[in-house]
Amino acid sequence: MLTILAALTVFGNPHLPVPPYRRLATTVVTREIDDAPFVVSGSVFFVADTSSCAAYDLRTLKRKWLLRLPVGNIVPHVRLGKPILYVHADRGAEKGSRLYAVDTSTGRLRWSRAGTGEPGDIAVQGSDIYLGLDRSSISAVDSRTHRVRWESRLPVDKDLGPQFGIESITIAGQIVLVNASGVTEALDRATGARRWQVADSFAFGTVLPTAHGIVWVPTKRGSAGVRIKNGHVIWRSTLEPAEFVGLFGDWFVGSGNGSVSAIEPTTGREAWRMPLGTAQAVSLGVSGSVLRNELYVHSLDKAAIIDSRGHVRWRGPIQSAPAPPVFRRGAAIVCFDGSRLVAYRHGERAAVPAEARSRRSVARRMIRDVELLDDED
Repeated sequence: MLTILAALTVFGNPHLPVPPYRRLATTVVTREIDDAPFVVSGSVFFVADTSSCAAYDLRTLKRKWLLRLPVGNIVPHVRLGKPILYVHADRGAEKGSRLYAVDTSTGRLRWSRAGTGEPGDIAVQGSDIYLGLDRSSISAVDSRTHRVRWESRLPVDKDLGPQFGIESITIAGQIVLVNASGVTEALDRATGARRWQVADSFAFGTVLPTAHGIVWVPTKRGSAGVRIKNGHVIWRSTLEPAEFVGLFGDWFVGSGNGSVSAIEPTTGREAWRMPLGTAQAVSLGVSGSVLRNELYVHSLDKAAIIDSRGHVRWRGPIQSAPAPPVFRRGAAIVCFDGSRLVAYRHGERAAVPAEARSRRSVARRMIRDVELLDDED
């Protein structure tokens, strides 16, 4: 599952501290799944799993609220509105999905709406929510009335049949970009009318980055820059980004072929490329965070911090670096590894004391927190 690029809140020095890091605190967010979907707003972290959604204060790692949901089998999708957290989850023992609208301040359920298909991606723009309420269409739902404003049929794969959840939805001005069943479509935001489509476009849960009126679309043998207003392909690239894509400054960035690359949106020219391990390691399991002027990437082999000019500030093995940060306050960062929030500060770990009583004290703390220990420390 894709880890969507999250904006990092920065106070003071805009540069991310480089490893080594010393762990300060850990909070277990979920024990049900290893890659829980989340969104960040300021210093609040919103997350969902197959039986609940919750909010955490990133300054203290304390939970603000928890809302229990019917136990499901499919990882939900989450998006933020104002002031609502939307969770698109499956209905557990019942068939179909349900959209939950949760108050971001209190965790109270405001309203919900049932669907007949599997939960897929959702998008929020103003008072409209865009999602699939069944397996063959996308709908615009008015958040004030909870009624469907329009519904547009989605392409059906000739071999696989109706799509199983929408892979991604992106709002670009007056256009809704939706990827499902190996097709990227552009729909009119006001009416749902189809504007254009790109076939053989398998996003597999990735976002579709947009900049300067161009959307970066996966294609059969790589990717392409497509003009959003009319669907014209203005450039093609052999880069086939896998799990990790996003927007970093004025560049499209994505992982593939053993490296992370930056592409100029209007020309398709590769601005820079940085090796980040084997092709397999950089095709799967890549995640990242975009900071104000830096990019943090994390693959199965290596991690790196890259500045806005494409220069590497730090690169090293993943044993030296935690999961991508989602928040920073002063010299401390908070990272999310899919199930836990972990706070770090730049610095080496304290040495194991030589005196017997002190060593026993360390051992007691390790036993107390054994379930929180990992190899990233």
